[in-house]
Formats: sequence, C-alpha cells, structure tokens
Amino acid sequence: MNAAQALPTGIRLASLCALLLPGCDEAAESHVGAEVQIRDSAGIRIVEYAGTPSVPTLTLADEPLYTHGTGPDDYQFASIGGAVLYPDGSAAVFDWGNREIILLGPDGAFRNVLARQGDGPGEISQFGGIALTAGGADTLLVADDWTMLLTLFAGGAVAQNARPPPGDAVARAVPKAIGDDGRILMASVVSSNAPTDYRAFAEPWRSGHMVLYDLSTQVAETVARYDWIASSSKESSGHMEHVGRVGAAGGEFVYGRSDVPQLVWRRTDGTVRQIMRWEPEWLLTSEENWDPFITCMRTHVRTLMGPSATEERIEDTWARWDYDPSRTYPLFGWIRGDSEGRLWLENRWQSSCYPRRLTAIAPDGVWLGVFEPPEGFMPLHMAGGRVLGTVRDDLGVQSVAVYELVGW
Repeated sequence: MNAAQALPTGIRLASLCALLLPGCDEAAESHVGAEVQIRDSAGIRIVEYAGTPSVPTLTLADEPLYTHGTGPDDYQFASIGGAVLYPDGSAAVFDWGNREIILLGPDGAFRNVLARQGDGPGEISQFGGIALTAGGADTLLVADDWTMLLTLFAGGAVAQNARPPPGDAVARAVPKAIGDDGRILMASVVSSNAPTDYRAFAEPWRSGHMVLYDLSTQVAETVARYDWIASSSKESSGHMEHVGRVGAAGGEFVYGRSDVPQLVWRRTDGTVRQIMRWEPEWLLTSEENWDPFITCMRTHVRTLMGPSATEERIEDTWARWDYDPSRTYPLFGWIRGDSEGRLWLENRWQSSCYPRRLTAIAPDGVWLGVFEPPEGFMPLHMAGGRVLGTVRDDLGVQSVAVYELVGW
C-alpha cells in the first residue's frame, strides 16, 4: 500500500489538492445528499464521494439491435481488433486478420470496405495495431502504429493524413479523441522499440504528455504533463504496476493514476475544470485474488503465443512478476468517452480476464451506473446509450453485436 493510501481520508484529499493544484481552497463546502459533496474551489468543480457510490446496474437489452458476422451476406471476420460505434448505430470495425476496416450501417448491414492493406493513401500496413477514433457522424481517424501515420476519413474518403512527431526512445503520442476544432487530443504510450530498462530512472514517476495535434499544420502542442510511469528496476512491469492513464470525454482530457482514487478533467488549454474523488474498496493481491488472475493470464498468454507457448516460456513470463500480497490491484484500466460526453472507466485485472466492470460517469463527475458485461461479450465502444462488443458462436466464429444499455 502506498503512502497516499495510508493517510487518513481528510489529510489525503487535502494533500492531493495542495500537491496537484496550487491555490486550491478546501474551505468552501456545499453538501448535496449524504453520499457526495459538490463544491467550487478556485473556479474548479470538486466532486467528492464518501465511499464507492451506489449506482444502478446497467445490463444489455434482451435482444441485440443487430449482429454482424454470422449471416450469409455478412462480412466474415478473421479477428476483430477494434471498433467504434456512432450515435445512429452505424459502426467501423477493424479486422486484424484480414487487415481491413469495414463500415456497417445503422441496421448492421455491410456498407463497404473503407481501408485495405497496402502502402497507398487510405490503406493500412501489413503489421502492427490499428486504432480507430470516431469524430462526427461520418468521420473516422485511423492511427497505424507500424507506419506512425494518422489518416482522417470523412464521408468515406481520405480527408487528411500526417505523421505526428515521433517522440523519444521511450514515448510516443497516440490519439484519444478528435476535438471540437478538429485538432487531435493525444497522450503518451510506450514506444514499441523502448529499451527493456525504460522504467529505471531516478524520479518516482516519469512524466507523460497531453498533446494537441493539428493535422493541417502538423503542429503538436503539449498542454499538460502528468505522472505516467512509476520508477522500477524490473524489466517487465506485468499488469500489477500502477500507471497514469489518459482518456478523453466531451472534448476534454481526463487523467487518473491507477493507485489514486481521483480523476481530473482538463480543458484543451491545459487548465483544470473538474476533479472527482472517491473512496474505493481496495483489492489486495492476496493468494485468493492472485490465483484466478494467473489462471486467466496463463490462458491469455498461451493464446497470444500460439504454438510457441511452451510451459517454459509461460513460466518465464511469470518469473518477471513479483507477488506482493500487500500491493493493491490497479483501480482502473482504460478511460474512454462516449458521444454524450460520459466517461467510461474500466475496472479490471486484464482485458481478457473476468471479473470486469465499466463505470459510467457523467460530464459533471457524478457516477451514473455500472455495467458488468456478461461472459462472452467483450465491449469495445459506447455511443448513443448503446454498446458494441464482440461475441463468438459455438464454432468460434467471431461477430459484432450492438445492444441498448438498460437500467439507467
């Protein structure tokens, strides 16, 4: 347990305010209900929960709005690597196996292949990941991490493309959202060619960068820095290390550190608009919790390695992870926004493991609901009160399904 977790609540909240926000005033208070306090502090909205909020449980509707992938006229997916859902129900899906991005209509019908593998304009590379970011109703940003190219599609055609600055030996920036003015909200990730000892540095935390990038002028502007990677002498961090994560919602950056129960909303000029804090139920890496995690991760690693997944290689992977029963699991994984400006906070061990939980948070910092996906449904994106996810049938055929979320 870290020092922040060991402090009494009142001291911890005051200390975080003083450390993160010079000029923050803890004095003024306005009580809204018994569970949450909402107040203004030097022009910053402060939302504080006494405990973990009790909110409605969100579930999938009884029947999907549509599925795509198993019908006779459907596109046949090889391996779905990502997707975005638009408010009208249409979607863009990246097929990792076929190296294609396809478009689906609001009814789930196949529209066309937006991008295929190749080296020309609007095509995607043979290797590496492809990240999709939705803009307006017919806008899609495609980030190719092999070529480091950003391509903006509008109306099914290439509108712009550019390569952001490459970063340094450890970090590069990836898109999180398209801003209202068309600039791209980006944040730091570890470069694929980072040295194995990239976490060995003197400071407690390495800084990440929130960046605004203009595709037209190819100008990148750092608007804020944040605690990103914790210092460690270990070469492999596994999934138990705490990190700083950045998402975007409502045209703003949202930042949180996975060992601190706090989220910070920043405008695109870098100023803080809002802070939300809560008191979580910490999950320790006890044997009771560690064993199911390792069982799941062994299966996950075996799937990733394929035929090369020998017991020796799998055991070598775990040998680089330290089991410490006093440590806490990360409070959350990814942070994402939807078309309504809501924030979705993923609480998880690892994306392929259960249990998982998605917490919906309103633009004003108030918790709205919790969604626990049913076994076999992997959520990828939310928009318009709906969720798009992947499913597999009994034969292992993969498809996408879109459901209404009910229970708000």
